[in-house]
Amino acid sequence: MEPEQRVLAWDAPHLPYSKASFEGLKALFADVEIILPDSATPTRDNQGLHNADQEAHNKVSNPPVVSTIQNNAPTAEAHQVKLVITIKKLFVQLKKQEADISFLRSLRYARWNAHTYLWEISRNEQNLQLLRHYFADRLTEQELSTPESIIQPKKKQYVPNELTIAGKERRLRLLFAFDKQMIAFIKQLPYPRYDEQNRWWSIADSPVVRADLERFCQEHGWKLRYVSERDTSDRKIKISKKEIPNYRSCQQAMIDQLKMKRYSSSTVRTYTSMFEEFINHYPQLSPEEITEKEILVFLRYLIDERGGYW
Repeated sequence: MEPEQRVLAWDAPHLPYSKASFEGLKALFADVEIILPDSATPTRDNQGLHNADQEAHNKVSNPPVVSTIQNNAPTAEAHQVKLVITIKKLFVQLKKQEADISFLRSLRYARWNAHTYLWEISRNEQNLQLLRHYFADRLTEQELSTPESIIQPKKKQYVPNELTIAGKERRLRLLFAFDKQMIAFIKQLPYPRYDEQNRWWSIADSPVVRADLERFCQEHGWKLRYVSERDTSDRKIKISKKEIPNYRSCQQAMIDQLKMKRYSSSTVRTYTSMFEEFINHYPQLSPEEITEKEILVFLRYLIDERGGYW
């Protein structure tokens, strides 16, 4: 009795159904067996190879064209498709239609970017030709030589000369239309940070900072409004350096140690600020005299009176 033969097979989704894939299979496997969808039994003759070859060729050369006229008949503008061609990728912007989405999903290395609201497709000649053939007159092309990162989601429009302050945890988010004078002022405030993704500035929250922002708006005729402002009446705000007599700064040895460990400059600033608040909480003690008891008392102070905020 002959031993049982084991057959290994690749599932269909592993290869794109295209002429190029079919030619590659024929080159690798000279005796490849072609099973046509409408045939009950496989065949190895030359006619079978020719039929399968022709079928794959037709699929690539003549992709299905979906009519843009539907029952609810949207306007022609709603069906326009923008194609941005870059060095490595193709970006497609279009109105949502099930037929178009199904076609884009069939392309190799195509994905939807929920951040930019664009379809990203690997650039190759096959994908480019399929896009041009499928969308035809609906397609508007733009070629860019700069990196793909320049393609960003639409910016939120802010009212000129209006500052919106939104409080979140221990920082304030500053929302405003681009203004060089305002940006230069923000950079002078404590711990400014620009969020590239959300396109807003944030700064450390304190009564002094809020007063400075209000004064700037008054002097330059800006409208100021607060959004979701936190109630800070039940907790203490971190005391400013200017309000502490004989303020003690962080020892240079500790700063050098943090830099030797290759902490980022922002991390060094944060750790330095936290340590300085801690040692100035006990002005009568030197850092060497602080014991575990004082550390626990300070931690309880942060939780009970500062609300867990540094």
